[in-house]
Amino acid sequence: MPSDAFFRLPDVKREHLIQVLQEEIERAGYEGFSIPNVLRRSGISRGSFYQYFQNKDEIFLYLTSCYYRDILQYTVRVLEENGGDFFDAMEQSYRYAVRMLLYKESSTYRRNLFCNPHVFELLWKPEKRSEGLFVYLDKVRSIVDRSRLNVESTEEFNLLYGIVQSSAMKGLINIFLTRQTEEVVLADFLSRLALLKKKFEK
Repeated sequence: MPSDAFFRLPDVKREHLIQVLQEEIERAGYEGFSIPNVLRRSGISRGSFYQYFQNKDEIFLYLTSCYYRDILQYTVRVLEENGGDFFDAMEQSYRYAVRMLLYKESSTYRRNLFCNPHVFELLWKPEKRSEGLFVYLDKVRSIVDRSRLNVESTEEFNLLYGIVQSSAMKGLINIFLTRQTEEVVLADFLSRLALLKKKFEK
């Protein structure tokens, strides 16, 4: 994740750097990503840049985590509005994520950002996630109404939530790998969610 120095940058300078990073990812993907290109186009010195990001893994993790954070924020909002209905929140959040990944920004950028097994693996390592993501994950867990679910412990709920997340991630990645339509991606996930709902919803 970026250092505190990155977040202390003036908004205009930080947003310009993010735009340059996104354009470099769109151009070259992970393998061809060039920090010298970013330095040249952003006007930031090498020394300053490495005060913000140590390497390209941190860049990709940060930009990927921004999507994940937005989805979790949306999930929290849905849970607060629906009284903690877990399965309703998972369905609404997935619909939100699909729309965001299909239509937000350049499809080439999003494909180059997400279709990277190395970064995807890093994202799921707790030590690589930002503290902000854990805040939202904990918030989701705290406001789900577990009395509506057939789970006997926090461990069982975490397992259920992990299964839903894994299924959702697989579906979202397929947006880029197979160029599936919104309808197909939604139908596949919702069929999986319906099976879990039969088992775990009271």
